[in-house]
Amino acid sequence: MSSNQPLRTNFPVARELESLLAPVSVREFIDDYADRRALLIKGHADKFAFLDFDVDEFFATADRFGMQKDRLRIGLKIPGQYERFQDILPFQARKFYESGETVCITGVSDQHTALGAFAEGIRLALSIPDLRFNSYLSPYGKGFDVHYDNSPVFLLQVGGSKKWWYGAQPIAPQPRVPSRDVSSKPDLATLEHCLLETGDMLYLPGFTWHKAEATDFSLGITLSVRGIHDNLQTAVMHKSPFSVDYPLNRPQPPLHPADVPATEVPATVKPFLEEQLQAMQDYVAALTTENLWQAWQEEVRTAKGPAPMPRNANVQRDSVLRMVRRFPSRLSVSKNEQGGEMLILQHAGHEATFAKPAENFLKWVLAETNEFTAGDAAQHAGETRLGWNEVGQALNLLVSIHVLDEVKR
Repeated sequence: MSSNQPLRTNFPVARELESLLAPVSVREFIDDYADRRALLIKGHADKFAFLDFDVDEFFATADRFGMQKDRLRIGLKIPGQYERFQDILPFQARKFYESGETVCITGVSDQHTALGAFAEGIRLALSIPDLRFNSYLSPYGKGFDVHYDNSPVFLLQVGGSKKWWYGAQPIAPQPRVPSRDVSSKPDLATLEHCLLETGDMLYLPGFTWHKAEATDFSLGITLSVRGIHDNLQTAVMHKSPFSVDYPLNRPQPPLHPADVPATEVPATVKPFLEEQLQAMQDYVAALTTENLWQAWQEEVRTAKGPAPMPRNANVQRDSVLRMVRRFPSRLSVSKNEQGGEMLILQHAGHEATFAKPAENFLKWVLAETNEFTAGDAAQHAGETRLGWNEVGQALNLLVSIHVLDEVKR
């Protein structure tokens, strides 16, 4: 078993993030734009084609949510009122769109493997604990009115086109209320303006005013950066003594029914609550920034991506293999229960364990950009003293969890 404490991280390769930002470099984005100012990147019509997400796939993905009531919604514009949303069921999505409404799928990447894997690669590259895709399908003239989001977003145009008005920078100082409670909205004439066409991307920091309107139909996917928010505090507090150590986790004392409606703390329960409060205060007082950083890293290391079902594999020496480029991989070194080193490979929601001597062999496989035979891999592995049995088992495992595809001739 892994200790879940990697000694070092060799991956992720920022392949997905580089693809998203091109031709802007990751370094330029982090230094000049992230959380500072908007960034418009004009692409080409096929830039996001590898995601295999179009209008038909939008509705097919909606259907995969079954009867979940909190995944699909439409925007309602009521005269004299702020824009509101109405939850709908997946089977209603096409009807509402055809009647002229914008349909939104929240967390569309949870049911679409390519979107989920793409989001996971970007999440790992940016060390963000939680990041998912939403999708918006709008008919002509529809979109959402001027508002801001609390977190940064990457807006990818994957079909049709959409007009955008947006602030060049986020609001300063940042408000502590949602945009619907802000009485003074900016005039559109004071905002930047652009047309997002298929293959374009617009990045907006959190608290940046923006408005959108479809000029044709518009299919967009929004990569929402959720950050650490309360995940960090929850992760840290979950390990606190008052949640795991006896007697502080003992059951709450019983109360007499007459004491329950009391506005003051009942004397019978006050010592218990004081003990709990003191334990919390002592724990928080002892926390360091290193504790919070460790919790942050553990949140990042927890796989959030899709988990396509493992498949059967029967790799032979003459089998031709290639990397599944749309899926991110993350390789780390951990210790087992006996203190020995082991390799952990996280990939598209799966986690696989390998012996430490396979490290260089796995790095070669993960970095290979061309097709190769299992025999080629075995020859390379021979340099690291791995035999065919170990190589064959490793390749079968990599195929089964979608790291590699077997090329059919």
